[in-house]
Amino acid sequence: MNAQNQTENVTTHHKVKDYAAWRKGNDDHEKARHDEQMIREQAYELWDHAGRPDGRSDEFWFAARAEFEREEETGEGNLGAHVPPPVEPSRHEPSAA
Repeated sequence: MNAQNQTENVTTHHKVKDYAAWRKGNDDHEKARHDEQMIREQAYELWDHAGRPDGRSDEFWFAARAEFEREEETGEGNLGAHVPPPVEPSRHEPSAA
């Protein structure tokens, strides 16, 4: 093999290696977007099932994310992930003196 062929082989090898790294990075990005969409849909379903309460989006997001991660690890899921009930403000009225 002459020097030119060796250089071409090395260049081709690096291009293939670079493409493989780029492809893996792109696949990772696509998976992250897919995972994000799945969590968003799961959070919406939890929120909807709970009666669409106002001001509790973070609770449903974190519950959906925890459920998604548990499902990823174990292969088992439960859409009924626990979301704590809302805390109602006290309705005690001051008594008339």
